[in-house]
Amino acid sequence: WRSTGDIFDTWESIKELALSQYKVAEYNGGGCFNDMDMLVVGMKGKGHVGLKGCTTEEYKTHFAFWAMMGSPLIIGCDLREADEDAMAILKNEELIKIDQDAAYRQPYFVNGNRVVNSERKGDEPIFGWYPDHMPVIVRHLENGDLAVGFFNFTDDDHYECFTLDAVGLGFSTGKTLELKNVWTGEVTRAINDTVGVNLPAHGSVVYRAKVVDYK
Repeated sequence: WRSTGDIFDTWESIKELALSQYKVAEYNGGGCFNDMDMLVVGMKGKGHVGLKGCTTEEYKTHFAFWAMMGSPLIIGCDLREADEDAMAILKNEELIKIDQDAAYRQPYFVNGNRVVNSERKGDEPIFGWYPDHMPVIVRHLENGDLAVGFFNFTDDDHYECFTLDAVGLGFSTGKTLELKNVWTGEVTRAINDTVGVNLPAHGSVVYRAKVVDYK
C-alpha cells in the first residue's frame, strides 16, 4: 500500500515523506510493504514531478532512506538521461540487498532526541517514540548482520551517535560491531561501545554491520 502522498523532485518533498514514516514504520513487513512512492533520483528537475531537482547528496539520502525503510525502489527518472552519479546511486547493490532482505524485519530507531508518538502508548519501548530530524535507524537482516543508517534532515552539519547497548550489545557481551560503509566500502569498528558520524546538511551514512568479538 502507499504510505505517503505523491513525491516531487525537491528536497522538501523527500524530507516530508521521510519524516511521515516515523509513525508507521512498524507496519512494514513480509507481504505488506509501506510504499513511499517512486524514486526521484536522477530526475534533475525534469519530468512531470521534476520541479527544482536535488543535489547528489540529497539523492543519496533519498535512496538510502527508502532502502532502510524497506520501501519498493521504483525508478522514476528517464534512464537515458541519468548521469553517472544517479546511476551509481540506483545501482548500489548493498542498499538494494538491505531493502530486499528476505527477513522483512521492520526498522527501528536507536538514537535520542525523542518525540512521543501520540498514536501509541507512552510506555511502548520501540514504537512509543520517534527521533527528531536526526534519525538513526537499524534493521536486523536475515544473516545476522545489522543495517545501520544515519540521516540528517536538518539544514546544518551535525554529529549523531548511538551506544551498542541500544542494539543488545552491552559491554558484558564481549561483542562489538564491525561496520562497512555501503557507499565507500570502508570498514571501521565501534569506538568505546559507540558508533557515531559527522553528517553534512541533508546527508546520510549507511553501514552493513557484523557482530564480532571485542578485541
